[in-house]
Amino acid sequence: MKLTYTTIASWTILINHAIASPTPPDHRPQPQLANGIWHDLPPVPQPWQEGAVAAVGNRVYVIGGITSPSTTAELSAINTTTLVQYFDIVTQTWHDAAPMPVSINHGNAASVGGKIYMLGGLSGANMTEWSAIPNSYVYDPTSDSWTEIAPMPTGTARGACAIGVQGPEIYLAGGMTTLQLWEGGLQGSVSTVTSYNTATDTWTTTYAPLPGPRDHVAGAVLGKKFYVTGGRDHDQFNWKNNTWALDLSDVSAGWVEKANMPTARGGLASARIGKYLFTFGGEGNPNDPVNMVFDNVEVYDATKDDWRKLGPMRVPRHGTGAVAVEGKIYVPGGGVKISASPTDAMSMFDPWLSK
Repeated sequence: MKLTYTTIASWTILINHAIASPTPPDHRPQPQLANGIWHDLPPVPQPWQEGAVAAVGNRVYVIGGITSPSTTAELSAINTTTLVQYFDIVTQTWHDAAPMPVSINHGNAASVGGKIYMLGGLSGANMTEWSAIPNSYVYDPTSDSWTEIAPMPTGTARGACAIGVQGPEIYLAGGMTTLQLWEGGLQGSVSTVTSYNTATDTWTTTYAPLPGPRDHVAGAVLGKKFYVTGGRDHDQFNWKNNTWALDLSDVSAGWVEKANMPTARGGLASARIGKYLFTFGGEGNPNDPVNMVFDNVEVYDATKDDWRKLGPMRVPRHGTGAVAVEGKIYVPGGGVKISASPTDAMSMFDPWLSK
């Protein structure tokens, strides 16, 4: 049986795979957007991808995912992990944190109120088949401990969602229910939209679904709207570039089509700063037939409903996450080739400078 593999962003998300993070308030003046400059930082302690990324204060956390002892490891050597580590931006050092109670890849994580919430994801043994689990937890950096919270409601468990945060609410859009890791295996994309209230430990499931199924998709809340862009639909090679928005002050109006992302891709990472949604990397690059990984950096301006291409990634990647801290964006790990190809690269992107 020939094994193949698919990836997220996000995190999206987390990507993800697009992930919510602390950002400057929308009303704070922002410097002028430039092409951006990449900086290499101390590497992740081991090659890593398909996990969640979140930030609390000056710490950037990598949570779960898959690891391997080298970037050339056989698929059979790659495992889903409970590992949690963080990068201290001030000291430029990596540290271990308390592991998750269960192993999760393609987890949906967000930071709210100084804590990190892990809401579902995928799990399974080695590189065979991964299925959605509803298990959800909150991590408290002060006590370095995980606590179980209300699980994803019946029928909504999934990983690889687009994620956005507004106040105490964490919004999840799209995602994947099943990932069979062999040629022609099922990739269960969904259009489900839910939210979790961190203050009441309750879920809401009554939102209009996305206009189409998406997984390994990017997203964020900009202003009062939840934006979702890119991703895949039931196939590793069925990449999309749609951008949709849901007005959180009038959710009954449903999803509205916005300007398409310039490059269709799944497995991309995303981060929000003010009115901007930044997207990084992804799978499906036709101009790179060997690795099939993008180095694209594209940013969406919610006030103009328009996209702009910025300077490329120094290390093209997919299957990672991105998180903004004090106006700079951190991108740890990811896959450097299509499928499972973990790297230990750790980078910071400053979008306000140009070479």
